[in-house]
Amino acid sequence: YINKEENLSAQEMEATMSLSALEDFLYGAIKYLKDGEREFLILGTKELLTGPLYFKSLDGNMIVVSILPNFTFADIKPMKDFVDKEREIIEKIQKRHKKTRIFDTGIYSIGRDEFVTANRDMNVTTVVSFVLVVLLFFLGFRIFQAPILAGIPLLFGIVWDLGLAWLFIGRLNLMTAFVAAILLGLGIDYSIHILQASSEKDGVEGALLKVGNGVMIGALTTAAAFLSLVTTSYDALKELGIIMAMGVVTTATATIFLLPALIKLFGGSLKRRDLSSPYLGKYAEFVGRKKFLVPLLLIVLLVVSIIPIRRIKTVANPLELEATGLKSVAYQDTLISRMGMSTDYIMIPARDLKEADSVAKLVKKIPGVSFVEGIHLYVPPKGLQEYKMPFLKRINQKAGALREGKVDVGLLTRELMRLKDNITELKTMAYLAGLDKVYGKCRAILGRGDLGQLVKLINWADREQLDSLNTLFFKNFKSLLVSASTPEFITLDDVPERIKRRFVSEDEKLFVVNVYSRGNVWSDVGKGTIMDKILEKTSATGMPILMRVLWEVGKREAKKALLVVFLTIFIILLLDFRNLREAVLGFLPVGFSFVFTLAVMGLIGLPFNIVNVLALPLIIGIGIDDAVHIIHRYRAFPSVHGVFTRIGRAIFYTSLTTMAAFGSLLLGKYKGYPTFGAVVLIGVALAFLVTVNLLPPLLKFIRNSKKEVRG
Repeated sequence: YINKEENLSAQEMEATMSLSALEDFLYGAIKYLKDGEREFLILGTKELLTGPLYFKSLDGNMIVVSILPNFTFADIKPMKDFVDKEREIIEKIQKRHKKTRIFDTGIYSIGRDEFVTANRDMNVTTVVSFVLVVLLFFLGFRIFQAPILAGIPLLFGIVWDLGLAWLFIGRLNLMTAFVAAILLGLGIDYSIHILQASSEKDGVEGALLKVGNGVMIGALTTAAAFLSLVTTSYDALKELGIIMAMGVVTTATATIFLLPALIKLFGGSLKRRDLSSPYLGKYAEFVGRKKFLVPLLLIVLLVVSIIPIRRIKTVANPLELEATGLKSVAYQDTLISRMGMSTDYIMIPARDLKEADSVAKLVKKIPGVSFVEGIHLYVPPKGLQEYKMPFLKRINQKAGALREGKVDVGLLTRELMRLKDNITELKTMAYLAGLDKVYGKCRAILGRGDLGQLVKLINWADREQLDSLNTLFFKNFKSLLVSASTPEFITLDDVPERIKRRFVSEDEKLFVVNVYSRGNVWSDVGKGTIMDKILEKTSATGMPILMRVLWEVGKREAKKALLVVFLTIFIILLLDFRNLREAVLGFLPVGFSFVFTLAVMGLIGLPFNIVNVLALPLIIGIGIDDAVHIIHRYRAFPSVHGVFTRIGRAIFYTSLTTMAAFGSLLLGKYKGYPTFGAVVLIGVALAFLVTVNLLPPLLKFIRNSKKEVRG
């Protein structure tokens, strides 16, 4: 605290560690005078010169041990095996030290728990999705063999998709593990339309002529929506986009080629089923007669939606998406609050020792930085060592000349009380400067009354005890001081291998500086208060930086993905309908429902996060299918009542099965999956509601070869 005021924050960790070392020395001296224990005094004496041997919490009741694996966070299986083995060891140690609580946390522990939770979620959601889809299918058609007829081509399509995924990508990640659950709901849609058309007068022979075009266009628009995820920088979402796009196409293809043949062979009872929906036909006809009332009402709702949309919040901290109840996450929060700094760090590369030292000095001045570590702490740059060498020689000479003296109880007592006054003043300075760690450590030392207790013990001790204390302290202190001040240049060869591995590459051409923030570094992902300032001054990497970049890039790319989806799907509609007016009319319902989805998110308090923000393009690709089928049928049979009577059941149940598939994600414990599923579920539901209310009065603008008929 003798330097300039702007350096106080940068020196906070060093000051805290010095106070922690002093704390251990006081404890050792007290234990020696009370119980005659030598070990704690020797340890405390060493720490006065070298600093604490362990990284301790502010209250001194927690010690942190860092474990550095030899694999990356992306290596999921080694990570799981590593953490599982480490927890076995912890459990054995815990049994021998029952009064000590031992736990593990950090990015690898959380990653392992996330992986296990995701696997459990995948099994649950797939089963739930399957049961719901089969149940809805049976309710919709009330034919025992209908789920079987539809399930066979769906199974083929999913297997083909997984085969292509293995061929082109070679793996499933935490996001793509749910492919089967989602495809169950999406792929079954194509079977529903073909089964519905097969129950009409022309039977299965005319089914593809009626709905085949709509099925393929629906598959292409949905695939285009998933392919928009390829524009993101997040590999997990890229792979999800590719695999789901392939899956939509394979299930649609399998359905078109296999289902008609299966219906012809085993679906004779379809001809005897009336699968029309007269109630929906009557409702559509009623709404159609209102002409401009419903469109005007929807426009008013569109304008009003601005209010709740502005209330949508964002969650950038990835740890807030973790499953509720994960001990590794709870332990990390405990660790951060007790240590006063983040457990995860930002890494800065350097080309040599000098650069590592200068980078460390540079980032230490950034507000919010708590501690900076690197090889420069063990091997200072040569220029700095040369500057310090004369001082080091003088210290070493004086240390070697030191002789043990006699204990002056009065002088020692006064100096200890002066130390107490200095710590009290330091506590006040730390409070005014907002240096919580220094303030907490000073408060802990003063609160326990170690200095006052030591003064009393010194005054009560006999001469033999004091001389013994003095001799033990002097012997250890002098030898440590002489050793520490040896006037020799330090090189990388002098550093223990276990330390060097943390900060230096094998070829010794790359060095890394680790930067720890005050508080939780993950809470800075959305703000960039600390990370952006570091990136302004130097290059940096590490998981926190990666998540920060992904968040910022994700926000931009979500807009880009939406634009790509809008344009791609509009072009597909234009090529399909070959009419600008019909393409616009086909797009209107999903446009309205997209805005209404955002409004509902604002109303129910569903925030955006790094996962569900990329669900928005899917609403467009999936939600447009109903309008495509309605327009295709209307062009062939220009009757609002007739069209909705014929395909009303199909568009209703395809919406329900899609909602069931994505709704099954709501059961996932990892919060990213439920929020992703919730956004799509809301969007698909609103797309159906808007379509059946908006299109009936607008269908009269559709080009047709016949005059509109009733029935």
